[in-house]
Amino acid sequence: MSTVSFEVPEAVTNAFAERSGVDPARVAYEAFLVEGVRHGAISRGYFRDRLGLSFDDGEKLLADRGVVYDISEEDLRREVETFRQMAGRG
Repeated sequence: MSTVSFEVPEAVTNAFAERSGVDPARVAYEAFLVEGVRHGAISRGYFRDRLGLSFDDGEKLLADRGVVYDISEEDLRREVETFRQMAGRG
């Protein structure tokens, strides 16, 4: 494991925590992991596991942060066709 750290004035972290009700360290950690998914450095599953999120909650958080699936239209069509075949409707 690595440690990433940066300094933020205590007044800023206190004000943030007071106004948002959220731990600033958690927000920074989430942001780091979101960027990891966005850039393909970590998987969506790893992202959810590290944050203790369900599939739906993890996908919602990523969508809220603008992280979308990077898949071409042709790849999506193939995935849909494979799913249909597996479901016995192909």
